[in-house]
Amino acid sequence: MKVVSNGYIIKKTEYYGVEFIIPENHNYIATDSDGAIYSFYSTPYFDGIDWHCKVGGFCRVGTAELHSSEAASSSRYYGKYPLLSPQAETSTCD
Repeated sequence: MKVVSNGYIIKKTEYYGVEFIIPENHNYIATDSDGAIYSFYSTPYFDGIDWHCKVGGFCRVGTAELHSSEAASSSRYYGKYPLLSPQAETSTCD
């Protein structure tokens, strides 16, 4: 076997004032009730505990410290964020 690529094309975006590296084809970021931060290809939906998407993939990109009141209402921690600057780098997201 010969490996010809080791990752995805990525981009930088901002979420709650923090810069994140996400796959180039992802357009959404959301935080689950346990503080896990994910990027998504398509519009995610919240099931009361976690965010999911029906089309495309997702990638865990970080972790947030949530207070108990924030965890109970994590459906508000979702957004479609603009690209800050394009990057031609690689990432280890699935």
